[in-house]
Amino acid sequence: MFLSFPVQYNSLLENEISQFLHVHFGQEAFRFSFHESAPHFLYFKEKIKLRDIKVVTVAGTNGKGETSAAVSKLLQDAGKNVALWTSPHILTVRERFTWQKEMISYFDLKMLIEREFLAHAFLAKLSYFEFLFWIFLTWALEKDVDILVLEVGMGGRLDAVNFLDAELVLLTSISRDHESILGVGYAKILNEKLGVLRPGARLFANLELAYCREKTQAYADSQGIDYQDLYLFYAADYSRQNRFLAYVAAAYLTGQKIDLEGLKTEFLQHDDRTLFKGRFENWKTTLGDYSFNGSHNLDGVRKLAELLLLQEQKAFTKTILAFSYRSSAEIHQMIKIFETNRNFFGKIYLTKFIHPKAYDGPLVAAEGTTYVADWKELFSTFDNQDKVLVCGSYYFVGEAQKYLSTVFTHS
Repeated sequence: MFLSFPVQYNSLLENEISQFLHVHFGQEAFRFSFHESAPHFLYFKEKIKLRDIKVVTVAGTNGKGETSAAVSKLLQDAGKNVALWTSPHILTVRERFTWQKEMISYFDLKMLIEREFLAHAFLAKLSYFEFLFWIFLTWALEKDVDILVLEVGMGGRLDAVNFLDAELVLLTSISRDHESILGVGYAKILNEKLGVLRPGARLFANLELAYCREKTQAYADSQGIDYQDLYLFYAADYSRQNRFLAYVAAAYLTGQKIDLEGLKTEFLQHDDRTLFKGRFENWKTTLGDYSFNGSHNLDGVRKLAELLLLQEQKAFTKTILAFSYRSSAEIHQMIKIFETNRNFFGKIYLTKFIHPKAYDGPLVAAEGTTYVADWKELFSTFDNQDKVLVCGSYYFVGEAQKYLSTVFTHS
């Protein structure tokens, strides 16, 4: 059996780094520690200002990863030196640290973690996310960087990336997710996302709901923010809208005039779908071709189904679903979307996985959908004719990739 995939993964080194992070910072979880931690990052703010490094923050409920990867690639293609911060990671923590299309090496990451942790006692009080963001900034600012592209982890106002002042903010979407932390309803969620803005900044957005567009316009007007929403200007599937948002952002950051009609024409001629971890990432094995997609909430699943419908083809023979913790009502709504669109998803399997953030409630499978307790054993039943979608929680995608990377040898 063989496995072909683009990421160099070393389970021993990965486990060593993960164990260090777990011992000193616990599991990755949102902590309301922003105001206590922010003073420690003033050093980076001052250094960024002195070196005139541009900061781009990408916020939103869905689409942040694709947009961040796309704008980073476009800027690099234009000759800019770009450091990209993303989260969560799927297979390796190194995914969070990218410089000029290359992830940080295991050696450099381990060295930086150990060096910085020993050098600064206060780092032990940071959250898991904040500590890794400190390591990212330390690593990036040791390079000749022009632009930092920062993907928000959750919300925005109290996220670690908001320790820095963004010159440009990209807002991809607003939907109801993580309401137990961000607040219930669109107004509260939107307020958290808009918290990354500073007076005088530039904002490009893809906001589907008229309510969110109106609220954003009012906020932008009150803060002196130049706001431009692209959703109504360019009607396309959500993936193309993300990439167009990135295209406009890259034009702005490289000093081009923002002529939307002209940029749209250029985009349609030169659109290059940027693949990134966990979003239609493909691995080939002798037991089928695997595609990984972290559509982890209701809005994301709806958009995935819409995208496959637009492609007008049967994409997969098998789909394996597992979810992170959220309400059972939302889980069942997501399952229903997969079941309703079985022509695109093929045979659907529901499963659970072991992870602190995994959903462990009841799963109700309709006729034609099968619950499997052992998803690892299920993989061994597939053959080279199968096109398998591994979907749902990004954490499940990561667990599946880790398993596949250990049971198959590389081609």
